[in-house]
Amino acid sequence: MTDRATVKKHAYLFDTMAQKLGHDMQQHALDGDIGMDELADAVIRCTGCSHPEDCAQRLAAAKQLTQTPNYCRNQHLFKDL
Repeated sequence: MTDRATVKKHAYLFDTMAQKLGHDMQQHALDGDIGMDELADAVIRCTGCSHPEDCAQRLAAAKQLTQTPNYCRNQHLFKDL
């Protein structure tokens, strides 16, 4: 099982990635575009990433993004939204 600190870190990375891509995940959930289970699964997928430090650096450096890094485990989710 993934520890709490790891989940919190990746929840932050996931949410920040969504924001930088122009997605409001709360609004997507309210609109029915994504369910709470899907959001939780996305964060869990993110915890399996092999490049979290690179991701954090990219997110910190970018005001916005047009696409995820190739290694992003939620790449398809963000494209589908």
